[in-house]
Amino acid sequence: MPLKPINLNKPGFTPQDNRIISGRIIEYEQHSKPILAVAVSEKKGKWSVINQQGAELDLPPDRLTLIPGAVTEPGAGKQARLAALAVLHDQAVALLQNADLAEVWQVYLGETKEVTIEDAAELLFGDAHAAHFVAARRMLLTDQIYFRRKKSGFEPRSVEIVEELQAKLRAEQEKAREQEEFVAAIVKRLAQPSSPIMQPLHQFELLAALGSSAPQAKETRELLETICQRAKLNLNGRPEEKAFELLVALDHFNPDQDLGPIRLGRPLLFRQEVISEAQNIAANAAAVLESRTGLAGLTCVTIDGEETRDFDDALSLELLEDVWRVGIHISDVAAVVLPDSHIDQEALRRASSIYTPDYQVPMIPREISEDTLSLIEGAERLTLSVFVDFDRATQQIVRRTLQRTRIQIAKRFTYEEADALLCAESRPLDLMQQMLLNLWHLAAKSEERRLDAGALQFDRREMSAKILPGGKIALIEANEDTPARRLVSELMILGNESAALFGAENGIPLIFRAQEPPDTDISQQGKDLPEGPAREYFLRSLLKRSAVSITPAPHSGVGVAAYTQSTSPIRRAVDLITQRQLGTFLDTGKTCYSPEQVSELIGRVECGADEVFQIQRERNRYWLLKYLLQERIKEINGVIVRVDGLKPMAELDGICALFPFFPAGGRNAANTFTRKDLGRRVRLQIENINPRNQTLILREML
Repeated sequence: MPLKPINLNKPGFTPQDNRIISGRIIEYEQHSKPILAVAVSEKKGKWSVINQQGAELDLPPDRLTLIPGAVTEPGAGKQARLAALAVLHDQAVALLQNADLAEVWQVYLGETKEVTIEDAAELLFGDAHAAHFVAARRMLLTDQIYFRRKKSGFEPRSVEIVEELQAKLRAEQEKAREQEEFVAAIVKRLAQPSSPIMQPLHQFELLAALGSSAPQAKETRELLETICQRAKLNLNGRPEEKAFELLVALDHFNPDQDLGPIRLGRPLLFRQEVISEAQNIAANAAAVLESRTGLAGLTCVTIDGEETRDFDDALSLELLEDVWRVGIHISDVAAVVLPDSHIDQEALRRASSIYTPDYQVPMIPREISEDTLSLIEGAERLTLSVFVDFDRATQQIVRRTLQRTRIQIAKRFTYEEADALLCAESRPLDLMQQMLLNLWHLAAKSEERRLDAGALQFDRREMSAKILPGGKIALIEANEDTPARRLVSELMILGNESAALFGAENGIPLIFRAQEPPDTDISQQGKDLPEGPAREYFLRSLLKRSAVSITPAPHSGVGVAAYTQSTSPIRRAVDLITQRQLGTFLDTGKTCYSPEQVSELIGRVECGADEVFQIQRERNRYWLLKYLLQERIKEINGVIVRVDGLKPMAELDGICALFPFFPAGGRNAANTFTRKDLGRRVRLQIENINPRNQTLILREML
């Protein structure tokens, strides 16, 4: 039923009367929203009014706008007045349906005169009485396109500004439409798991990872609440916890999702241009191989972990007259990954591959890191080879050379398989077993040389988590002291040392690593501490930090005159940079990078390498804590290894990780402990574990 016009004019009252009297209908603004009200009485310079919601409040006259020709019956009660306000409001709303403020703007466009509400009402509706005035006023107050509000009226905007604001409004409306579709898609997905969500969920990922520090955190929290209301989804905790639960509910996250890469802004996937470039390298691999002369008859083997898929180093051994020639062959990544290519830029950005108990993220796309560049058994590959000649009689190093080569991998050994051959007592020895034994003896001689030069060795025990089929967690001790692991480790050190010495002798700016010797004789320190974790921790604390530079310097911890990293170019950007410098020099006598460029690259890759270290450390800690929950461990033994921090720290039995703990009896300060407590065994109660927050609260038990 259409609204009937009402006549609120009374004898003795004209529409032009600007007085506020009892019963006069007025309008005021609350948070920029216009609200109709009726003036009731004046007291102490303020008017008591009743608004259209029935609320009574006191307002100063300068907040009140008179509605022309609108007054209620003298002596009318509150309900009658509210009814009059309701009728006037409904009439104004009905008028707004077909009114267009653009018509008013076009009339006044280019004029300097300010447009009044009366002007707009007369142009739109023919007069400025009551409902017409209210409708026009609300259009002008809510308008964000055509007019700018001034003190006494409204100023028409220029054509350019109107077009700009219209474009902005269309964009906002489109965003609102997309957001509504986004919310609807998420709600549908929660009800129907197979329903697709076409838009990315990155804003919820960032909220889950960064909390209130996330970009547009407030907007995302509001969107999250809208989704929860629409889907009747009850999520608990802080906004970041709710965001994580939502992503799990959407099957976008798994319950153990690692937020570290998201928090640090590290991509897990490669951009399409990077993948396309890798595919192109793989397609042309055969032609590149043919361009380099191979080392015919050289037996090369790899020794790696059972689960390794990207093999970047191989070993060989030859008997040449009076020398043993050890070959350390490194995948020549620099030969196919060119400077400033998409893959190169991505490798420099990532700095290193990521290896965690539950996932791996390569530095270089798998299309080439696990195939074209990987030293796979039976395959021919481009390599940068370091040859070290040992005198056959004395087993002293007499010569080192570097060469760009092409080799074929004769055999792949796992560490376990190589250990079995090295420790076997069977005689006679087969050729492979003899080769590994000879390599072992030469590696031991190289290690002896370093130890005589002051190299330091520590017995560092580490436990890493392994996720078994079905999700059960097992802890595996990373034993680096097996013959095969020591063999490979020592020869990689030899390869890195040789590359560094070659760079130093030829003035090649590389990323050299150095370490000054300790200020004291470490062998004479810590004798008052019991053997074990506490003494090892104390002795390591006496070492000086290693330094990175473009000029060579001794590395006391390794026991060499110069050291760099060159043996893992598939997995580390530093090694790729070093390899590129060496390879370019071997080919041209020049370097790829100037000293200044190498210095700049150091800063780029070290930041990324620090991120990888943080991700891997936190992820392993996460699974260690999950293991404690899985095994329902409430109490655990440990050894105190540090007492100079805010809390004493212990290495936990069976975990080998370091965790701070609270002393018993309410002693929460480490100064209640002294050096004599180092190495003392303690029994610790687990009070709280939260793997996602990296929290383990321990208290000493008496």
